[in-house]
Amino acid sequence: MPCVLLFCLGNCFYKLNILDYSNISLKVMRIYHSPVMVQEVLESINFKSLGVLVDCTLGSGGHSEAILEYAKSIGKKIKILALDLDYEGIEIAKKRLNNNLDSIIIKQGNFSNISNIVKESGIDKVEAVLFDLGVSSLHLEKPIRGFSFRQDAELDMRFDINQTDSASNVINQESEETLKNIIRDFGEEPQANAIARSIVKNRPINSTLKLADIIVRAKKSYKYKSIHPATQTFQAIRMYVNNELDNINSGIKQAISLLKKSGRIITISYHSIEDRLVKKLLLEESRECICPTNILECVCNHSASLKLMFKKVIKPSLEEIRQNRRSRSAKLRVAEKI
Repeated sequence: MPCVLLFCLGNCFYKLNILDYSNISLKVMRIYHSPVMVQEVLESINFKSLGVLVDCTLGSGGHSEAILEYAKSIGKKIKILALDLDYEGIEIAKKRLNNNLDSIIIKQGNFSNISNIVKESGIDKVEAVLFDLGVSSLHLEKPIRGFSFRQDAELDMRFDINQTDSASNVINQESEETLKNIIRDFGEEPQANAIARSIVKNRPINSTLKLADIIVRAKKSYKYKSIHPATQTFQAIRMYVNNELDNINSGIKQAISLLKKSGRIITISYHSIEDRLVKKLLLEESRECICPTNILECVCNHSASLKLMFKKVIKPSLEEIRQNRRSRSAKLRVAEKI
């Protein structure tokens, strides 16, 4: 079992991990943000047949590091192609993965372009693809990126800083109707109408705390316990700015086509909107027929390309949730190419 030391710097929790996988003598000690559901991810990978794995969401490199260290400990030589939109995150990951740089190719790019990136890297098919979706701790804990309402900053929320449109453009330029639809559809916020109306009324809005205050007043939620009233709206704006659902849809479809037979796709999602999309995509590809239920005879000519590895979604253990609060909403799904 891994030995774990937990400590706190300010409001951020970190883990000091000593990886010791059962009969493996290798021990690696690092101090970084803790990746979510590492053990479950490792157990979902078929290391016997693993040659190339694509980590579509490198972040600070936690999952890639764990996969490479485990493969090394069992004498398995593998290659990881890792993608991320965030230049800053990539630089942190490179330092974290310094001892494994000969086994990993790191590319700045969007996983919605995974097919081209894999091809440009000289790779044809792969044995595994990993998606750890949503916003990373790196983004939330750096005020300048404008993802969080915990500290004041300019409204930004771009994963890729070279992208033109930011949260500020959306908040200050979109119509009330468009804002209402964004907040409702991407945030599942029941008071989307009132929030959108209040945003338009109080423009210009250029800071995270000003936006959060407007949302609190629009919802009349001056007292709250655990979930801040602005959470769903900030999520909605971030997802819209970064085109997250379209990217997930495109990325997963391409990932499935890149898998070799018996290759596996592993996804970790954090909220119901993205998890519903992931579930729908994997379920459709596991069915022989995807015709509407009111059609008596199949006309879709669809054939299953995946086998779902688990009937139910995998959730983090209570121990992990206790040690890493960010993991509490994580949902892991695994499917195998047939």
